Amino acid sequence: MVLDALIGRSCEGMGGSAASLRGGFLGALFAVLAGGCLGAPVEVDSEEVGAERDEDILDADGQALAPRDSWAARVARIQQRDLQRNVPLNEWQRIGTHNSHVSTNYRKDGDRQSYYARANQHASIREQLDMGVRTLMLDVYDNDSPTLFGDCTFGWKVCFSHAGEAFSQWSIAIEDEIATWINAPENQNEVLLILLEDYFDNGDDNKQQFFAELLRRFDRDYWPGVNVPGHLTTGDLIFRPVDKQSLFPERWPTTAELAMLGKRIMIAVKDRSRFNLGDGMGGLMSDWFFRPGNQAGADAVQLPGYDANFAPQFRGNACGSARLTNGSGSPTPLPFWFTQFEELKICDHFELCSFPYDASIFTQRIDVRGVVECGFSVAVDHVEADPGRTGKGYDYYSYTMKQAIWSFGEGEPNDAGGNEDCAEMRADGRWNDVPCTGSRRFACKRSGAMCSPASCSSDFWMVTSGAGAWSGGFDACPQGYEFVPPVNGYENKKLRERAGGVPVWLNFTDRQVEGRWQIAPYQSWGAGEPSNAGGGEHCASVLANGTWNDLPCNATRHTACQRSGVDCGPLGCPDDFWVISSTTGTWGASDCPAGYVFRAPRNGWENDKLQQTLDGGPTVWVNLSDAHEEGLWEAVWSGSFSAWNAGEPNNHAGAEHCAEMTGEGTWNDRSCSESLPHACWKVGSVCTSAGCPSDAWRLGGSGPSGTLACPAGHTFGVPRSRVENARLKQVAGGQRVWLNFSDAVVEGRWR
Repeated sequence: MVLDALIGRSCEGMGGSAASLRGGFLGALFAVLAGGCLGAPVEVDSEEVGAERDEDILDADGQALAPRDSWAARVARIQQRDLQRNVPLNEWQRIGTHNSHVSTNYRKDGDRQSYYARANQHASIREQLDMGVRTLMLDVYDNDSPTLFGDCTFGWKVCFSHAGEAFSQWSIAIEDEIATWINAPENQNEVLLILLEDYFDNGDDNKQQFFAELLRRFDRDYWPGVNVPGHLTTGDLIFRPVDKQSLFPERWPTTAELAMLGKRIMIAVKDRSRFNLGDGMGGLMSDWFFRPGNQAGADAVQLPGYDANFAPQFRGNACGSARLTNGSGSPTPLPFWFTQFEELKICDHFELCSFPYDASIFTQRIDVRGVVECGFSVAVDHVEADPGRTGKGYDYYSYTMKQAIWSFGEGEPNDAGGNEDCAEMRADGRWNDVPCTGSRRFACKRSGAMCSPASCSSDFWMVTSGAGAWSGGFDACPQGYEFVPPVNGYENKKLRERAGGVPVWLNFTDRQVEGRWQIAPYQSWGAGEPSNAGGGEHCASVLANGTWNDLPCNATRHTACQRSGVDCGPLGCPDDFWVISSTTGTWGASDCPAGYVFRAPRNGWENDKLQQTLDGGPTVWVNLSDAHEEGLWEAVWSGSFSAWNAGEPNNHAGAEHCAEMTGEGTWNDRSCSESLPHACWKVGSVCTSAGCPSDAWRLGGSGPSGTLACPAGHTFGVPRSRVENARLKQVAGGQRVWLNFSDAVVEGRWR
């Protein structure tokens, strides 16, 4: 990437032979180092081009740990998946890798001879993801006349490569690694951002091939080596600009919302206009990609923008870029907008970071900890979560993952004694898990306030004067504040400054499910609740006496609706703070009136006010559910639409795992082997409150669920709103139709 500015693009006449390597004199020199311009790869010892492991990380029993089980990898997942699950994507603080594919892990045919001469990484893509990496930066090339010295080697038309290299990686192989990881059962709540640099220069056919590869592999039905029919793999894991426009027109979704939608991969292409080609479904390939750049434009996903975001430009004292300055020439503090700085150092590799490079640039290493404490994302070279893995004595871990962790202290959380389930901030600003019964002051965040380097009010955090057990935090915070933790490095830094060295309670706990950390919602369960009686109670209700009970989500109740933008606390609550829906329905099905939202009480005062509003009346639904993950109670995005009929889904006889729409427009679970028409959604259609385009839905062929292809330009779909559901009901004309919605992978988890 940045090396394009340091090395050219051709290799000529080395040793009297002419070659066509596009890499200039320096590219030719590196090809010689790799054996390329000499016609045969040079035998190189693995220690010369890769990383070595001084000693394995061991668990308590002395057994070697897998990369995903190291301390840094565990906490990286906690930071990005659990702690930030309700943070909008544009503010999501990610750990990424620069030139993720340019790794010494990859060799030609396992012969350990052909490899990247200038390596940015030493771990495979799969290992990087297991370590906690959630942003991959990839350079894609093509070559219509592949040779050893072309952009793509070994006969490939499309590949991932690196400027000036005589080696590349088959695009399909890298895509398969990503697909294997993202579809693994343990990763179903993970979200991934892929930043592509496009170096296609041999016509449109190769772009179309690459696009088809992505749609084939980035699909929940795809698994490498399994012969899945092509019409079932249509890129349904990809979150597109049109999805944002349709489902989140005023904001960015959270990672939790994308996981619930099943759209867990977002792709940005540096020059998206180069993909203004037909996608084979009535739209354009570019419609599937966001674009890096700056915050101008709803589909732009990177600030401060190329190339103000690479290592030497970062200025930690200002949380800004040297390329973006104010009137006096000082770096301007940046807001959060997919803000990322990248490359561990300006010399973007380690093993051959010597001649012919200017040695004076070697020390320009990015301050990873500084980037992270500013709340920004970082993409590093030679990422490593294992302290024992080094390269030529270089401590990968200390410069990468160790610095990228801003929350728990090293070795924490460890559940010492088996009863440490609540998080505290220590005097040094790092977190520790301790027993929930201890006494500490509480960290309270101002409700609805924003805090970034560009703007943060002095009263964003307050620490209570009184102390108590962890559970008292919901009622300890004063009106206008909430018991919630920092969700990025900058908020953590500001709380550390506010706490002044005094340990404080944080609302982060694994009390419900050991090892599964969450920002806990306020809860007021009745005795013995939630009980999940019969294994099917996953939605929360409030009884007339103010206590809570879990019920089957397909039961019918009135809905509790909370007034938007109004506080309720120790200073009092407005009389109209709660209203109860006039109609009954399944959980989440009843509409709240204008100015109100479906919500659960967030503290004892709000719960008392709801009890007062009920005035001995009916049990009501509140927005809290563990349907997505057993025991993990949380508010669910109101856009997670469903229209289950009363008593459904019921998994009758244990064999109903596919959803149908009945002639009445309600949903029912059925055996997937029955023969019904398929609901086919026109790709790119956008429905509004006024309705849907007339061609938004069509009916496909009849057969078992998912076995029949949809017409060109359409994909097997499921309604995502009442408007879409109403239009499909109209198109179906009283017929029962299959919906692309199933719990065949995990019982009760419909996707």
